[in-house]
Amino acid sequence: MDNEIILNKGTPRQEWMMFGHEVCHYLRHCGIQLVMNKLFIDLQEYQANYFAYHFCVPTFMLDELKINSVKDIVDHFNVDYEFAWKRFEIYQNKHYLREGIM
Repeated sequence: MDNEIILNKGTPRQEWMMFGHEVCHYLRHCGIQLVMNKLFIDLQEYQANYFAYHFCVPTFMLDELKINSVKDIVDHFNVDYEFAWKRFEIYQNKHYLREGIM
């Protein structure tokens, strides 16, 4: 079972977002969360969520597609509105930093 990613059943959108999250755990994390300190678990979950935003909605694709709205992200990447909103916020913040606008 060490080389498997098991997802709960959901809509295709939910499964895609969960897959992005779980891929991070598979690639970056080791150990059994049941015996870890809560703060370390929180860190791993934060990292997996952040990874999922970039895995499911890659920056280079946002740049290429000239995405201008949260709805564009929902439509192009098959993620839910809340996920798309957060990813758009991350993208805009990094874009502003790259351009020196902030």
